[in-house]
Amino acid sequence: MMKSLKINLNLLLIVAFWWLSFGLLEAQNEHRGKIKATSLRQEYLPKITWIYPSSPSVDRNQRAELIFCVKSPLNLAIQSLTLVKDKKEIPLKLSQLKKGGKCGNGGSQYNYIIEFVVDDIDRELEFSVKATNEAGTSKSATRKVTAKNVDIRKLVKKLKPDFNRKKYYALIFAVNDYKNQKKLKRPIEDAQRLSRVLKEYYGFEVETYPNPTRGEVIDALNRVKKKLDPKNYKHNNLLIFYSGHGTVVDKNGYWMLKDAGDKPSSWLSNAEVLSLINTLAFNCRDILMVIDACYSGAIFTPNSEIKSGSLPIQVLNKAESYQAITSNFLRFIREDSPFVDCLAGALRNNELPFVTSSRIFNSLKSCFLSISPENIPQFRKLNVKANINIGDFIFYQKSKAVEMQRK
Repeated sequence: MMKSLKINLNLLLIVAFWWLSFGLLEAQNEHRGKIKATSLRQEYLPKITWIYPSSPSVDRNQRAELIFCVKSPLNLAIQSLTLVKDKKEIPLKLSQLKKGGKCGNGGSQYNYIIEFVVDDIDRELEFSVKATNEAGTSKSATRKVTAKNVDIRKLVKKLKPDFNRKKYYALIFAVNDYKNQKKLKRPIEDAQRLSRVLKEYYGFEVETYPNPTRGEVIDALNRVKKKLDPKNYKHNNLLIFYSGHGTVVDKNGYWMLKDAGDKPSSWLSNAEVLSLINTLAFNCRDILMVIDACYSGAIFTPNSEIKSGSLPIQVLNKAESYQAITSNFLRFIREDSPFVDCLAGALRNNELPFVTSSRIFNSLKSCFLSISPENIPQFRKLNVKANINIGDFIFYQKSKAVEMQRK
């Protein structure tokens, strides 16, 4: 009997040991499962990379440019992107964002690259980005932007002598009446409206060309070079405006002037325009093109995005700028486009003595999209001269500078 009891006791110990081992194994497996699930969830998380500002907190002067990239792993589609500004959610429309591309210099490929500009920051603001993909996983990232107080009168006193030496020229080309193409109603009227604003508010010397031919545009661009004294290179500013028909063939963009026929040889190509501007650039440090035509964004080359918006105006004023504002990228645009109305309004409503073209563009874009959301205006660098091109075309209201100093 004692022997039987001893056997039963040993058997009980074996069963207990087995049960304990099984329990520990189950616990380990459960723990590993949680770790694996957590790791798997981490793999599903979207990735957000801030390009600018790069640090969690950065000081900026009245204006902030936010640039960040969003990537979703395992080919999971991004379903929503939300920017939170000062606790207020701003849903971002995926259809209007730049898709694909490398994030930063030498970075990896991303689903979306987002640029968001905030004007007139007068305090610390916190921005948060939340990305959600089709797996239902979300990721957030936060940055702070702090404003510095700016003494406008001191800025005017410092910059006024330099700006008083600046020369502002504008060439305005607009075509209503075509020999072989559909006639338009708005271009000349829009051109006249823009000309008045440039003359009356900013002191431009304006040359207007209603219904020019291809040859007349080329002659005008060659002729203006004589006005641009190379000795005054850093103080010369040239604005070139075109409104009329535009087209694109095999990714090559064209302006269609009054004498435009059915063959591309009768059109003015973007390549020819840029070649002429390259020659002007040796006499003029700042050139801004404004194009209101179908497929006008074809004038840009890849990687032409502008990253200079957050630099102080003192820095922008010392650097070269060759830029363009277009009413669309590579799309047809309706004839009653509000593009020039929004541009003229942004220039007319500006209350500052100095205003950058990037700031004017932001006002224009906001106005334009509220009326015509099917097209997205573009503001990018032109492929002109082999330089860094980090400056900005700066509009100067002399009357505002005088008024500011009297206060």
